[in-house]
Amino acid sequence: AALAFRATSTQVRHTMIRSRGDRYFGLGEVSGQVNHHGKRVVLDPHDALGYDPELCTPLYKHIPFLTVAAEDGSAYGLLYDTYARCVVDLGCELNNYHGLFRHMTLESSFLDLYILHGADVVDVMKKYVAMTGKPAMPPKWASGYMASTMAYTEQEDPVAELRTFTSRCSEYAIPVSAFHLSSGFCRHGDKRYVFEWDRTRLPEPDKLAGALKE
Repeated sequence: AALAFRATSTQVRHTMIRSRGDRYFGLGEVSGQVNHHGKRVVLDPHDALGYDPELCTPLYKHIPFLTVAAEDGSAYGLLYDTYARCVVDLGCELNNYHGLFRHMTLESSFLDLYILHGADVVDVMKKYVAMTGKPAMPPKWASGYMASTMAYTEQEDPVAELRTFTSRCSEYAIPVSAFHLSSGFCRHGDKRYVFEWDRTRLPEPDKLAGALKE
């Protein structure tokens, strides 16, 4: 049940009653246990390189959809239709005057919320998929091994490192479907988050492509 709703020109806070037996799932990429009860989660996509797998927040994926599973087996989903930064408190905050509660705070001037009721968690997820759409059937190669790392670009000879990688994959009969060129292949000065090929480290991209093709 809703406990309170508060909005300003820059922030919305949606507060609901919390039960001790509630289990909370979803919210995209979240560190720690699958059940988020007791956590405070921040949804604000970051390049959280080297993050703590138990405690770090926020991480990479922003999906403001929370599935609530009650003790009696029933469930419902809360889809907050927003790209704004969100702080989701699922029992981390306590207040002796208000009982058990949880809240979602959005850095937005409005709340656009869809409530999906279901017989159980599976039923809720079916309704969520029906609302957001199913993914297209991926190509066959997408089911294979796809490699990616920035480590090779940090070496003296990145092309040689890639050749070593592909040779070892062949040695152990590991089929490689794709190699993702992550942020280490693009750089402008000390910035990695730019779409500019790093010709200081990789002056001949055709040789790099050739090493992967072979």
